[in-house]
Amino acid sequence: MLPNFVCVGAEKAGTTPLFRVLEQHRDVFMPRHKETHFFTEQWHWKPIAVYEAHHFRGGALERAVGESTPDYMRYPEVPARLHQVLGPDLKLIFCLRDPVRRAFSQYHLCCRLLEETESFETAITLESQRIAADPIFGRRRAYLGASRYQEQIERFLPFFPRENMFFMVLEEDFRSERARTVARLFDFLGVGPDRKVKLEVQDTSNRAPLIRVSTAAKPLRQKLKGSFKLLPPGSLAIQTGNAWSNAVIERPSRAIERHLRHLATHLTERLDEVAVQRLYREEFKDEIGRLEEFLGRDLASWRHD
Repeated sequence: MLPNFVCVGAEKAGTTPLFRVLEQHRDVFMPRHKETHFFTEQWHWKPIAVYEAHHFRGGALERAVGESTPDYMRYPEVPARLHQVLGPDLKLIFCLRDPVRRAFSQYHLCCRLLEETESFETAITLESQRIAADPIFGRRRAYLGASRYQEQIERFLPFFPRENMFFMVLEEDFRSERARTVARLFDFLGVGPDRKVKLEVQDTSNRAPLIRVSTAAKPLRQKLKGSFKLLPPGSLAIQTGNAWSNAVIERPSRAIERHLRHLATHLTERLDEVAVQRLYREEFKDEIGRLEEFLGRDLASWRHD
């Protein structure tokens, strides 16, 4: 059993809460783990049989079988791969969000994962250089590039018809009109309503990581294995807002210490309104206009004029 629909992104645009809604439906099968990365990171070294057997072995009679890997939008080679493996009738879900806010949220995600050590301003100036040096890891940190939705969507059009695409705008559809949007999505997938689906689901953190250093003068008190203890001097504690990615390193190597101290020094914790307006004008104003024309809808909530 292989998917007949895929949520291809964009990252930090509501794909996780949408996944948590979809997996509740009695006629929808989703893998236990949200992201498979089969058509990007695993394409060259895992056969399709492993993809099917590992991620979709639990399905039985569900009418809609899907997966959600939000970095699929970013990679130019993914549409052809999806078409090759899953066929031209595959249905696609695109999650979209204010491109400036989405880009900054993805930056914070990479900081929490310790994949980013620079300021946001420096990171966005390095995008093309990073992609040239490493197409996979570079695109993971292409914050502005991943927010240019129109050019990403257009890469899918030679392979899949427009009527097989569902577009969800986070601010207007999922946050403000969630019940109506989910009903439209279930209809799009051909499964109809399910009264047992709970629409109030947990979202993922957007916060910047907090990096703290334990010193002899100010030792850190950290909860470990159910009880609190004082960390020895030199220990590092990383708080991310997600329990799975929090970390305490009591004897850090020089490499991890340099990495975390550099991140703590350069991290951009918040984006002021002046920076938001500048990025909107310089990077996304025309892009939003093109997307409005393509979608046939107003995206006024994304404008920072």
